[in-house]
Amino acid sequence: MNKLLLIFFFLSTQLIAQISINKLTNSTLIAKDLLASKVLTNNDISVGLKETLAIGAESSVDLTSRKDGFYSNELVKIPFPKDAYKIKKTLLKLGMDSKVLEFEYLLNKAASEASELAKDILLNEISNIKMNDALAILDGEDNAATKYLMLNTSKKLYIKFKPIVEESIKNVNLVKVWNFLILKYNSIPLTKPVELHLDEYVTKKTIEGLFKLIEIEEKNIRTNPKARITENLQRVFK
Repeated sequence: MNKLLLIFFFLSTQLIAQISINKLTNSTLIAKDLLASKVLTNNDISVGLKETLAIGAESSVDLTSRKDGFYSNELVKIPFPKDAYKIKKTLLKLGMDSKVLEFEYLLNKAASEASELAKDILLNEISNIKMNDALAILDGEDNAATKYLMLNTSKKLYIKFKPIVEESIKNVNLVKVWNFLILKYNSIPLTKPVELHLDEYVTKKTIEGLFKLIEIEEKNIRTNPKARITENLQRVFK
């Protein structure tokens, strides 16, 4: 009889212990689920989107500021100015291919040199931007955050970036080559003068190129889980 009581007591103790373990395990799993399913606030999303843009900015500057970063990348390569294309067409007919190519190369070299100093400007604008409609941006297109950044910072970026581009244009002697092309073009009878502000053109095209690469990085983070290199990005982009 005593033996049966001991067996019963032992089995009861094991059952109670197992129930306690199961409850503890379930509680832990529930806690983890609650933590994982914590509703993202607008601020959480805003921080995640800014982080995405910051990663994109650093990546874009890294790509464009290296040697021939603009010139060798067809996605951002700056072409001969459209408004002055008739100059290119005319000079190519005159066999001045090398000078035209030199101008295009220096155009892109100036952009690459200027983009070296773009990172701090971009990161500063990204950190200060107020994403009041962060949820709408998160649920938007693959480039929604980049578009928002462009809309809200392009003018300020242009003002801050233009002096840097002007200095880069001087450093690569772009104006010297351009003046040579213009002189040759204007010496042709019946040609109409072409006015082109190189600093404005290079500034706009450099900023466009940087944003294009930021856009690509944003899409990568949104669609590729491996690109979400921080816990915050993993929470925001599920």
